[in-house]
Amino acid sequence: MVYRPHDICSAAFLNDTQRVRLLATREAPGGVIDNDEDPLEDAEEEAIDADPEMLSLLAQYELGDVSEEDEEGGDHAGAEDDVERQHADLALFRRIVRRQRREAALARAVDPPGLLQVGPNPVALTSHGLFFRCAESQAGDREGPPQADNDGIARTTGETALPLRVSWRPSKRSPIRASPLHWAVLGRAHAAIRLLVELGADARQEIRHDVGYGGGAVSGIAPEALAIANHSRETLKVLREAVTARNLLLERRSEEKQSIECRLEQRKARREKERLSREQRRTQEEELEESAYSGIGESVDQEQDYNS
Repeated sequence: MVYRPHDICSAAFLNDTQRVRLLATREAPGGVIDNDEDPLEDAEEEAIDADPEMLSLLAQYELGDVSEEDEEGGDHAGAEDDVERQHADLALFRRIVRRQRREAALARAVDPPGLLQVGPNPVALTSHGLFFRCAESQAGDREGPPQADNDGIARTTGETALPLRVSWRPSKRSPIRASPLHWAVLGRAHAAIRLLVELGADARQEIRHDVGYGGGAVSGIAPEALAIANHSRETLKVLREAVTARNLLLERRSEEKQSIECRLEQRKARREKERLSREQRRTQEEELEESAYSGIGESVDQEQDYNS
């Protein structure tokens, strides 16, 4: 095949990572974020400001500007420092939200199922769907007793159960659509697998087709099950490593968000404690003033009584 595929499923199957990235980013404005310091477009900035997670954070941990009360209470420098750190933490959280929104858009571009387009040139393409084939398992293909699953099924005869192994391949006779990650696994396209998972492809997405063979529906086939069924051990290893790396990245991001929220909570609690302390001091000062005025009044009354 001498031409570049025009659809993401075929690009994934052929391990054309440049085309996969191009087709994915075409559907996601802004594409992959290579640098968090890249300037935001107006539309993207407005979308981040309107993001529910961002709105909730701003409403919950708003500190406000430094007030005269902070200066009077001797906490002016600390209050200014709190506001500066607050802005820095909110900016960091905005970058995380930005990356999440961009990755969600990329995931929507790389998850929809489709057919494989195969042909000698772009005007002579034939659509291929996912097709399964059953064959009797060879010795050593399966371990343990035969059982019905995505890896194989058991065909029972009069005396013994012969294990049948189900494998998957493209076929122009099949209408079954699969996600780009399924096609990459089927094509043993390791670089494409890593890229798709990095872009946010759902590794747990299952093939679901309403019209199955033999009157039943085809469902429950995730990319990992596809690799297991086809005995693509190296491909399975690459897929699992990519998913593990992606999960670790998401865990670190979640921990970073929790750390930011913890700092915001502590800062808000400290400001609230300082505010209550100022109010308490003010109340005490007012009580002392009232007590002093009361003492002066009593002294004047006593002096007037003495003179009379």
